[in-house]
Amino acid sequence: MQPTASNPPVPIPATRPAAAVSPAARVGFTSLLFLSGLCGLSYEVLYARVLGNVIGDTMVVSAAILMTFLLGIGVGTRCAYRLWAHLWLIEAGIGVCGLFFALSIPWLDRLLYASLPLVGQGTMSSVLVCSVLLAVPAFLIGCSLPLFAGYMSALRTEPMFAAAYAVYNLGAALTVLLIEFWMIRWLGLRWSLLAIASVNLLTAGVLRLRFDGLRRDSGRQAEWFRFPLWDRAALWLVSVGSAIFQLMMIKTAECVFGPFHETFALVLSTVLLGVAVGAWVSDRFRWGLPPVLLINLAGLGWYLAGLDYVARTYAGWYPAAAEGYLSAVLLKFATLVCLMGLPAVSFGATIPALFQVQRHVSRESGQLLFVSCLGNAVGFLLMAVVLHRQFDYGGIALIVAGLTAAGLCLHARFRPRTVLVAAAWLAAVTVMWHQVWNENLLYLGHTAFHSTEDLDEAREELQHPQRFKGNRDVFAINWIDGRPYFFINGYLSIPLSSPSEKIVGAFSSVFAPQTDRALVLGVGSGATAGTTGLLFDHVDAVEINPVVLDNLHRMDEFSFEIRKNPRVRIIQDDAIHFTKSSAESYSLIINTVTTPLYFSSSKLYTRDFLENVRQRLAPGGVYVTWVDSRVGDRGLDIVLNTISTSFDHCAMGCVKSSYFLLLCSDQPLRLRQPNLVDSQPRLKEYFLAEHDIIPGWLPYGLLLEDAFVLRSRANEEINTLDFPALEFEMARLRERGISEFKKRLRAAMSLADSRRALSPAIDWDPQHLLGHAGDLLGDSTITDRWATLVEQHSTDFKQGRRRAAADFHRIRADYLDTADARHKYGYRLMQTEQYTQAIEQFQRVLKMNPRRDNTHFNMGACYEYMGVHDRALKHYRLERMVDPEDDSVPYRIARVSLEAGDFQRALGAIDAAIRIRSDSENHRIRGLALEGLNRPIEALNSFRRALVLDADDTIAKQGCQRLERLLKANVGQTAVSR
Repeated sequence: MQPTASNPPVPIPATRPAAAVSPAARVGFTSLLFLSGLCGLSYEVLYARVLGNVIGDTMVVSAAILMTFLLGIGVGTRCAYRLWAHLWLIEAGIGVCGLFFALSIPWLDRLLYASLPLVGQGTMSSVLVCSVLLAVPAFLIGCSLPLFAGYMSALRTEPMFAAAYAVYNLGAALTVLLIEFWMIRWLGLRWSLLAIASVNLLTAGVLRLRFDGLRRDSGRQAEWFRFPLWDRAALWLVSVGSAIFQLMMIKTAECVFGPFHETFALVLSTVLLGVAVGAWVSDRFRWGLPPVLLINLAGLGWYLAGLDYVARTYAGWYPAAAEGYLSAVLLKFATLVCLMGLPAVSFGATIPALFQVQRHVSRESGQLLFVSCLGNAVGFLLMAVVLHRQFDYGGIALIVAGLTAAGLCLHARFRPRTVLVAAAWLAAVTVMWHQVWNENLLYLGHTAFHSTEDLDEAREELQHPQRFKGNRDVFAINWIDGRPYFFINGYLSIPLSSPSEKIVGAFSSVFAPQTDRALVLGVGSGATAGTTGLLFDHVDAVEINPVVLDNLHRMDEFSFEIRKNPRVRIIQDDAIHFTKSSAESYSLIINTVTTPLYFSSSKLYTRDFLENVRQRLAPGGVYVTWVDSRVGDRGLDIVLNTISTSFDHCAMGCVKSSYFLLLCSDQPLRLRQPNLVDSQPRLKEYFLAEHDIIPGWLPYGLLLEDAFVLRSRANEEINTLDFPALEFEMARLRERGISEFKKRLRAAMSLADSRRALSPAIDWDPQHLLGHAGDLLGDSTITDRWATLVEQHSTDFKQGRRRAAADFHRIRADYLDTADARHKYGYRLMQTEQYTQAIEQFQRVLKMNPRRDNTHFNMGACYEYMGVHDRALKHYRLERMVDPEDDSVPYRIARVSLEAGDFQRALGAIDAAIRIRSDSENHRIRGLALEGLNRPIEALNSFRRALVLDADDTIAKQGCQRLERLLKANVGQTAVSR
């Protein structure tokens, strides 16, 4: 008969007396357990990276890796007791699997994409491959902990599961931090795997040589404790909630800290540290399951009530902590401990709290760990398939609390008192969710938490996020100050209404050798791919994120309705996987995924990926990738160094002052399709009508023909999948910006470079180049540099600038042919003193809109400057009929009348002007009119009033002096006559 909770077995001493084992041996064995824990979880992290690099980081692949590990570990824990005598072989097997993965990465790549092409192309095949490759190491890792716990119990007189559980998870928590913050950054991915595998092999060797006697001890006692179904069901429910909570915290942390690898590592290490502490506390104070689960409910209530406060505290400390990388990491870790510490500890204490009766430690612990792993697997699936898509994070936390309360009731066999207590605590958590929780806090973008001022400003500006969640991703369209922004996993992108992404597609296309086939990596809002789809015969647009594609219709107005374009094929896939598995060739490939600052995107800046891209390019094809200033000076050096290993030529263009494009090819970059955008009606209308951008001037966005000259000789790092130097550089970068790089860029810019790349495809004009830079970049150091170079090149710089502006408005007016466009063109012609042509444009404006404001005024000005006073007066009067409030009109009438010698009319008009605005110029004109009417005293007073308002008015000064002399002479003549 099996023992039950009411009839526990009487502990039987281990076959090896505890006294026969020295304290040093116990410490040594505990160290081996710690090393095994150190290695165990590291494989999940490292294998996920290896397979993600080979197959891709799609949701299906990630889920396959996670589920295989959970189920494999679960089966391993359940079967571990049967392998009692083979712990050292299990540890050796784990190490051998690690060596296999480390040494066979190139072989795996060839197997998947050459030998087994269907595997490389099929999603389900990728899942199968992941599962097969990971099943054995996952099973072996699962066997490890129960056997170590059983061995430790054999070394001592008392059961040691809780201690073994704590030590194992402490090692796992440490290894997550070691891998992320040290090993991969110093050793790279492959050597990190080799190092971890070596530790396993070392552990196996010591077990075999030093503790071989333990494996001959009885590991299969006849009596063992089968945990009641109620308790196993309670553990299963709580384990389901634990998995959901962990995924929820990863997404919460990404929204606050950013979607970085280090964010995942910090959350995972916090969870594991909580498990270790929970196991120790539960064993130390002999807690049962009820108090552990009540602490869990309290912790979930704190998450709901305290997120706002904790996030604000983090924002307050961030500016000081960000001065150093270590301090920033410690602040994030402390924030996570504060926010999720209680739930993590309580989830970690559940198994030790149930494991009060221990006789056959390896078998009994395997029983509980198996149930927990199954619960975790179901929780992860439930979160990915249902909860994450259907509920906000506050609601998900409430569901976790409900699972915890249900587990408490199950454990107590639904005793009324326990049910009442569980219901009361759950009600309190619900109140926290209803009264305090603020879901919008997670949609501000992680940079909003870099100071309390940024946080307050972001909260004030955010109007209403439209939230759309997928299996694992958070997507939203955030309305901020009336403009829609693209939000994904804590990253807030540029406004959807911005022309920048469309410029990327248009600018890149004009340098392609043909317009037959293009590939766009990263659909996002669809702006770049949609633009390219209007210019090429066929476009493949690859997007890794299914939730973005599910909601692409919501961004139709920003993507030229890309979904309805028959020339665009939208593919859900990982960019690495697609470029490896595809056999197509393209004249243009554009990488427009999110900035390399974020971990999943940084892979597209590795030498491995660039080699794949180069194989997909047609002869003379162009690969375009973007970087922004947030990667830092060294980051841009790494990008250029890496590109130089795969491409012979690399040019640089820009979309904004901090948004750069690198155009890579095996041939020198030249403008190939000068009229491509200008001949596409929809694009031409968009650029000219909505953003005042001349399509034919887009090629002037090219800054350098050879961007490799910008590399710093002090930095020769190369970015690879095995050693992602760019990711590490950006992770430790505290100050965003590329000031040193921009200095080198400005020094290298030259008009000859631009002319060589763009001529003779277009009629190259330095003033057009400068005009385009000013429109695109505004007041920036790059615009200033072009201005300096163009000024040195020009004989009459100011006149040339006016001519370029007139050219701009001529092109715009000829295409749009609207009253406003014609008016602006006429105004520019007037500025360049082309008065006859300007009048022609204004006349066309009045035919379209007879009451167009300021058109009569500008015609009057043209006639005034031409000396045709009667027509000038006519149009000034007509302008006054159109806009009676225009205070400039009476002044202009007065000025023209004065020039025509009609002083009385000038006086009447200027008096009207002064009633509207009393300034120096008006009083000066009044003085001149009065002087012309031979009213010197009044004229003198007007000149003096003008000088009071403007002491530097030269004409008023001269008028005063002239009239004072006149009046003095008149006084003298009067005295003589007397």
